[in-house]
Amino acid sequence: MKEKINLLSKGIFEYGCPDIHVSEESICLEVEAGSSFSGEFRVYATNGIDVRAKVFSSNKQMRCTETDIIGTDNRIHFTFMAENMEPGDKAEGHISIISNGGELQVPYRVSVRSPYCMTSFGEVGNLEEFSRLAAEHWQEAVNLFKSADFPRVFLVNKIHAHIYEKLMKSRNVNQALEEFLYTLKKKQKVTISVTQREIIQNNLSEAFSDKLVLEKNTWGYQEIFIHAEGDFLSVYKKRLTTQDFLGSYYELEYFINPEFLKRGRNSGRIVLSTFSQSIEIKVCCDQEVFREEDEPHASIRSSIYNIERRYLDWKAGKIDMDTWSRESREDVDCCRNNSDSVRYALLEAHFLMTIGEEEGAKDIVSHINGRELRRNCLLEYCYYMYITSLYRREPDYTHYVIQRMWEFYEGQCDRWELLWMLIQLDERLMGGGVHTFKRIKAEFERGCHSPLMYQEALHLANEDPSMVRELDAFEAQLLHWGTRYETLSASLMYQFADLAVRERKYRPLVLRSMMRLCERHENKEFLAAVCSMLMKGHLIDKKYNEWYLKGILHSVKLARLYEFYMQSLDEEAVKELPSAVLYYFNYNNQLDWKRKAFLYRYIIRHRQNQERIYYSYENIMKAFTYEQLSLGHIDANLAELYKFYITRDKMNSKLARELPDIMFKYQIQCSHPGIISVVVSMREVDREFIYPVENGKAYVDIFMDEYNIAFEDMDGNRYVRTVEYTMDKLMDESEFIKDCYELCPENVKVLLNRSERALKYQMIDDTSIEIFKRTLKIHYISNEYQKNILKNLIDIYYENYEGETLEKYLIRLDIHLLGSEERGSIIEYYIQRGFYEKALEAISEYGYENIRDKRLMRLTSRMIRKRNYEEDGLLLEMAFYTFKAGKYDESILEYLNRYYLGTTKDYMDIWKAAVGFEVEVHQLEEKMLCQVLFTEDMVEESSPVFDSYYRMRPNIKIVRAYLAYNAYSCLVKDTELKENLFQYMEIEMDQMDRGRDICSLAILKYLSEPAHGENQYSDWIRREVRRFMSRGIMLPWFKSFMNLTDIPRELLDRVFVTFITNPEHTVKVRYRIQSDAQDSEWKEENMQNVYGGIFVSSWPLFAGEKLIWQALDDDGEDITVTESREIQREADGERTPVGGMDYINRMILQKDFNDYDALYRTACEYSRRKAVAGEVFDLL
Repeated sequence: MKEKINLLSKGIFEYGCPDIHVSEESICLEVEAGSSFSGEFRVYATNGIDVRAKVFSSNKQMRCTETDIIGTDNRIHFTFMAENMEPGDKAEGHISIISNGGELQVPYRVSVRSPYCMTSFGEVGNLEEFSRLAAEHWQEAVNLFKSADFPRVFLVNKIHAHIYEKLMKSRNVNQALEEFLYTLKKKQKVTISVTQREIIQNNLSEAFSDKLVLEKNTWGYQEIFIHAEGDFLSVYKKRLTTQDFLGSYYELEYFINPEFLKRGRNSGRIVLSTFSQSIEIKVCCDQEVFREEDEPHASIRSSIYNIERRYLDWKAGKIDMDTWSRESREDVDCCRNNSDSVRYALLEAHFLMTIGEEEGAKDIVSHINGRELRRNCLLEYCYYMYITSLYRREPDYTHYVIQRMWEFYEGQCDRWELLWMLIQLDERLMGGGVHTFKRIKAEFERGCHSPLMYQEALHLANEDPSMVRELDAFEAQLLHWGTRYETLSASLMYQFADLAVRERKYRPLVLRSMMRLCERHENKEFLAAVCSMLMKGHLIDKKYNEWYLKGILHSVKLARLYEFYMQSLDEEAVKELPSAVLYYFNYNNQLDWKRKAFLYRYIIRHRQNQERIYYSYENIMKAFTYEQLSLGHIDANLAELYKFYITRDKMNSKLARELPDIMFKYQIQCSHPGIISVVVSMREVDREFIYPVENGKAYVDIFMDEYNIAFEDMDGNRYVRTVEYTMDKLMDESEFIKDCYELCPENVKVLLNRSERALKYQMIDDTSIEIFKRTLKIHYISNEYQKNILKNLIDIYYENYEGETLEKYLIRLDIHLLGSEERGSIIEYYIQRGFYEKALEAISEYGYENIRDKRLMRLTSRMIRKRNYEEDGLLLEMAFYTFKAGKYDESILEYLNRYYLGTTKDYMDIWKAAVGFEVEVHQLEEKMLCQVLFTEDMVEESSPVFDSYYRMRPNIKIVRAYLAYNAYSCLVKDTELKENLFQYMEIEMDQMDRGRDICSLAILKYLSEPAHGENQYSDWIRREVRRFMSRGIMLPWFKSFMNLTDIPRELLDRVFVTFITNPEHTVKVRYRIQSDAQDSEWKEENMQNVYGGIFVSSWPLFAGEKLIWQALDDDGEDITVTESREIQREADGERTPVGGMDYINRMILQKDFNDYDALYRTACEYSRRKAVAGEVFDLL
């Protein structure tokens, strides 16, 4: 710009200006909220002249990287900043280009849209679209879900944001995403099914493997744990997820190993477990095992079992001898018929001896070779000797057999079968009592579990119960077997019962046996044994309560029996408590607080029917209630006690401190076994409250309306909707909350509850204001809630004109938490209360779009003065914004005068306003005039500005440049100038060096017009015309001064054509002269560049002739041909002819008008003058 001013002031002009174009006539953007958008557009010239320009935006949010450009093709890079804008916001403005080719504006309009994320699915900007992405590309959705972009883009809804925040604390982000979408009802719950619920395989001889097909019902995520039960059964994968599925299916491979299969039926199962499902697939394998030839067939094993069972029944007296012999005969025959083994022959011989058929037994034994049997199997040999001794009945042989069997038993063959046979033969064992009992117990401890031995041991114990002195595993097994087969004598039963009461350890087998005895013979001793064993096992499940009750009703004397009864009680099912229980706990109550609360609630509920008991308990119950309140305990039973004993008339400061810990409690019941805790969060509180789940119940505090409940499992995963639960409010806080606040106003729960309601119902009384103040002191309230309270307080104090208090909360408010409209009102409060720096700081970050113009003008004006008119980009933008809105004062106008850079039109508007306010505008005028000269726009409109500038200490260089440019425009562009400009030119041109000529020519052109009175400038005109003509400069309008100066007569007879173009071009004229008589041929000749690109040619024309011409403009590359134009000689009118051309033209006109008399007189005069000239002058 300075360079051009310098050139103009020296009278050097650029004829051509760049023909400027922009690639974008306007810019329309859609920008994501909280982000920025960058783009570019071109500024270029089509005529090859460099563009020189300054670039700036009308809005600070639109930033241009390039502020100065030069070149024929330029790129402007811009960035729109929408970090602090919200969806739905709009911004408008323009990018101004102040160039040497004029001023251009590229308007822009920006709409701020909701944020979005680019994915393989395209733009994803809401939860519906995100759900579709998750359905198609789960892992990509997971990555987006845990990214920082997810809350910004998808969690506009505060409730959704709250749920997301809680679920993101899960261990498994896949599970968190599944739960999030399911909670928001964007998908179905994933469930798993199997194609078969039972697997059956038979007689496997080789390893078997197959696949179980799993199917999921929908897309999503689910973790599946698999385990196999059964030694023979295994699965290849113990854990999988639905991401392992191929489509909707997964083939789970399982394996059956026949090495671990037992003969007969083998049962196992495959269990599939998810968080909310458990699927069991039964696996059954029936296996026939073929052993060696001497292994009995199944029919033999069945027969042996029947023989043994009937033998025990016979010995126990359940069947008689005849029945036993008759039924066992078939089984013995079955064994003999299906096997040739010696052992079954001996079995038949033993059977025959038992039923008295000794001869048959002898016959069988006689065919057996004892010596060979001894070599092959000692046990069968001993059985052989045992049967032989039975039918021989010889003391010596029997003694020999006993001796040999003892040798084998204590040596090579310590089998229980030998001990059983010895018990039948050896009198020492038959009557041995305790000794024999211990022998049998020792066999049990070595692994013998034969009913025959149990029967022998019980036979001994029944005869002498005192030998059962302890309850070890053997004795417990005897008790179990004896109760099962009902072989216990009454005295032995009582012995076992007594031992059970005195036993220190819990023995499940003893408990089951004693329960069976009680079912048959219910009495006090047996019930004592059962209750004692239950208590040793600390068994307090509801199913055991009936045993404790029976013990109480039978007056069983056991310590803590009543306590165990209460602990095992089903509170929901109980209808009546025994009076003994009520009296017992009146004098000896060692229950925990939960059972006490139940007991006392029962007494209160039944006080009408148990009046005596109620009065005996009253003081105890009341003291207990207040004690539990001080400890903060609560459940459904205690809640009823609190309601009964605590009333408003009893309120005091102590109760007011303690009640809030229990009056906001809810009981949450959740039956899911995997849940270990309940997580409660409230939007207004910036922390979580975690409560343990015990026995499916949790007691949680909910003291605000906006809350969220999540459940956490043992793996740290959280669930919101998947877990089913019920929630019951235990107490109604509305009765006490007002008193609690008045007596203990610092309680956090009460404060938050009351402040929420005060906000919700727009309460503005003194109490509510005090509640708001106290709430603000709570350190863990959320920023959002703090903002709401502060905003409410500010509105209250503003409406009630409490300035000092208003200022206190204005300073504390974090403006970053506000929405755009709220932020605008708070900034206005800042302005009204004089917090100008704080207001400007907020505007610098968030803009001023939501601030009223009047307030913004006040802030701008005050800050301009406060900063002593120092330049600041934001203040300058605000000043111009308020000015355009029609709100301004002297300070704003002065600031704009000093620093504003903009379009010439804006300068003109500011100048007019500043002049009206009598503000010093010298700087503005100078900037504006320089810009007018640089852009060559609004030159004519700038004349008043120049008038003002010229009168007040102008820059001479700018003045001369301005006058020179206007003179040039007058000559070259035929611009009409105001008269005062010619006066300024006249004053300044003698000091303008090269610029003098252009100003002089402009003035001459101006004076050539008849209306402008040339007479008073006649001397100056004469001098200037002669000066230019002496330099060969002859312009058409010089003919107007023919009476004032010596202009050659022949020039007056010529017609002039003028063509203005770039002075560096070469211009030719193509012409021909046309008359009534004939047309001449086209001719060409060069046009003379008379001055600054004004090309002139002239021709003599006679009356009736016209000149048709075209200019041929040659720029060195192309020739531009103008359209044809016509020109005729001007009529001479009444002017006296002077030269020959005058006489000839007059005669032509007289002939055309048929004025032959005048034609004759003119011709005579012309002949006379020509003759005189020929005599007076000689031709050179």
